[in-house]
Amino acid sequence: MNYTHPDSNKNDKPEDWLFTSLVLTQALGQILAPNQGIFIKLKGDVVNLSKNIKKVIVWNNGKQISIIGADERMDLKNGDRIEVITRYDLMN
Repeated sequence: MNYTHPDSNKNDKPEDWLFTSLVLTQALGQILAPNQGIFIKLKGDVVNLSKNIKKVIVWNNGKQISIIGADERMDLKNGDRIEVITRYDLMN
């Protein structure tokens, strides 16, 4: 299967997946301000990789891009931008 080299007969290597993932993560780090995130309903082959999780929040925790499961969220639509409030922010 080929996901990292569209329109090519090349087969992906693990290094291709890692490179692509790291570049996309760095791009998200530039787009999302700290504590901002995006709600995503998983689809396609990614669902097969994590059969127990169907919805996630991808967010900038201030140090790195994080992914948290969000299957319980019924109030959000795919692609909604959100602000994440951590328990540490609530204490102040």
